[in-house]
Amino acid sequence: MSALHQDLSLLRRLYTGESVQQARRAIDGLQGGESPIPEAASPAQQRLEARVLLALLEFRDIYTRFPLGINAVRPEPHGISLAVESWERASEILFHLLPSCASDNEEVQGVPGLRITRRDRTAIELQVLGEPARLRLFGLPARLWRSAEASTGRRQRPLHPGHTAWGLGE
Repeated sequence: MSALHQDLSLLRRLYTGESVQQARRAIDGLQGGESPIPEAASPAQQRLEARVLLALLEFRDIYTRFPLGINAVRPEPHGISLAVESWERASEILFHLLPSCASDNEEVQGVPGLRITRRDRTAIELQVLGEPARLRLFGLPARLWRSAEASTGRRQRPLHPGHTAWGLGE
């Protein structure tokens, strides 16, 4: 392994929290001249990532082992994946990202148009409706994601009666 290759792997690991092996695999897969941290492929993806990180920064009221409750970040041109530290952080993150009315004054909080669009065994995927931008939250079993969603739903007031912000009437 060249010194440059090793330096790029360490740089990627520093910025993403990935393991050494994950960072090396990502660097090994780069085509000539590609950045170790890929840029978002679209303005919609850039906006989503900015809104997500801003929301995570604005609503931090507790200290966690990892910054913002995120263990690792997996950047991709067409999406970003965040490894969530715990069920409590998952619930907090969903509460602050999914759109809802904060109170009777009809003030909407969260990322406009963001919805949970897919679930699997260890992750959920969120997208802004009508846009290619995506966010994947992973690192917990499906039952804990369901529990975090339920906890979020109990604390939020839906935007429209009978419709949750995360499932459009599921």
